[in-house]
Amino acid sequence: MPRSLDTRCYWKASEWRSFLLLYSAVVLKDMLPSVYYNHWLLLVFAIYNMHQKSVKLDILHDCELALNKFVAQVPQLYGDEQVSYNVHLLVHIVQCVRNWGPLWATSAFVFEDANRLLLPLMHGTRQVSKQVFSNFLKSRQLNGVAQQYFSEKTDEAASKLLKKLSNFRVPCTRAIRFEGDVVALGHGKQSQLTVDELLAVEAFTGNVLAANAVLRFSRVIVNGMIVHTAKYACKFKRNDSFVTLRNLSGVFALHSCIVLPQTNYLLFIFCRYLVQSVQARSSEIGCNLLQHLWKGHQTTNLVVCTSQDIISKCIGVRSHNGSLHCLQLPFFELD
Repeated sequence: MPRSLDTRCYWKASEWRSFLLLYSAVVLKDMLPSVYYNHWLLLVFAIYNMHQKSVKLDILHDCELALNKFVAQVPQLYGDEQVSYNVHLLVHIVQCVRNWGPLWATSAFVFEDANRLLLPLMHGTRQVSKQVFSNFLKSRQLNGVAQQYFSEKTDEAASKLLKKLSNFRVPCTRAIRFEGDVVALGHGKQSQLTVDELLAVEAFTGNVLAANAVLRFSRVIVNGMIVHTAKYACKFKRNDSFVTLRNLSGVFALHSCIVLPQTNYLLFIFCRYLVQSVQARSSEIGCNLLQHLWKGHQTTNLVVCTSQDIISKCIGVRSHNGSLHCLQLPFFELD
């Protein structure tokens, strides 16, 4: 999540990207005059849709119209001096996508991210390239030794030393793998199902539970995605609790992850949010520029499912008046 707007002069490129794609359409709604807000949405619409796993040709055509209109309106809204080289380059982005695929496929973030692995390999100002090359080879050799001799039972001090000397990922000691390739993180807690939870689980399983004691987890990795319960996520800036589910409309916030007695699979209990599309129709483009953004309303309905029913992660952003807006996460190069 980006830092405060007051510190935007210090933002990194990834923070500007998150602001553009995920937050700006909601937080700028009541901050900008409508003519400037609608102009900004042209950029949001185009860049968001070109960050999908695949981009359809008709959508790409709409993106081209949106970017051409965005660039054309910059002089009259912000002055000729703001028509920089970077602004002009926007009119060529669509052709780049036609030639080489979605924006994430040619992103430089992958290469920049590698700097965090290379910087620790440098320990002085002389012969920097030799230092990096030599220490990189040593870390590769350590990785081979680690994969052969290290396990979850390895001494913690030795694991920390290995992690410091190389990029080897020591196996997590607080992770449990369940059926369906689901990994629960942290220690599970024994607790009792509430009445609403019990009714939802029995409706899903079709059986009356003999006991309502379960093992609960707050964090899981499912289908390659880290998902937190809503209660756990509220402690942090990042909220990883919202997802979409197969064959069900709306957005769902993870309420709890449970393991029933004498089973080896996780059940997911979600709280359902009814959603409606946010409208920002552009007559020139001929489409809704905010078709990817939904306004959510929480219900009291609990939905139970397995990992196979979880399709994708969403992000929830609250506006100035407290209303919840949700959108499906775009595809990033490191996903």
